Amino acid sequence: MDIIDDFGLEINYENSHVKFKSDVIEKTLKSVPSAFKLYDSNEKETHNFINNEIHFTPGSSAINILDFDTKNFTKPTTSDYVNYVKVVEQLPHIASQSTAFIPADVPEKMSDSYRLFLSLLFGEKPVVTGLFTKESFEVMKNMLLVIRGKNKELN
Repeated sequence: MDIIDDFGLEINYENSHVKFKSDVIEKTLKSVPSAFKLYDSNEKETHNFINNEIHFTPGSSAINILDFDTKNFTKPTTSDYVNYVKVVEQLPHIASQSTAFIPADVPEKMSDSYRLFLSLLFGEKPVVTGLFTKESFEVMKNMLLVIRGKNKELN
C-alpha cells in the first residue's frame, strides 16, 4: 500500500474503492509517451498508436460462449480458445488478439498464463491480455521474454 499512500489517494477499504485526485491523473498522463508501436511475434509492426488512431481487438475474458452446434451458452474449453486464436489470425483487418475468454478445462489458478500461452503458441499477432491474480504476472512476463528475448523489448 506504500505506493498508494505516496500518491495521497483516498482509499475506502470497506467497498474497495480508490479515489484518484485529478492532479495525480494529470501528472501520470504527462509521464507516458505520446505514441507507441506494437509488433507481432515476427517483429513486424502491426500498430502505431499515434494521432488518435484506433485499433480494434476482439474479446475480453468471457466466461461463457455460444456453442454453434447446440445454440446454448457453455463454458469455453481449450479447443474453443485455440479455434478463436486461429480465426483471429486469418482476419486481415484485425491486427491483434486478446485473451478473449477463460477456458474452463484448466485450473483457475493457471488460467491467466494458460490463455497467454495458447495465444503465443497458436498465433503471431500481438496479444492484449491481463491477469486476475498477481501471481500470474511473473509467469506471463517470462513467456513474453521468451518471444521478445530481452526485458528492453517488452517496453
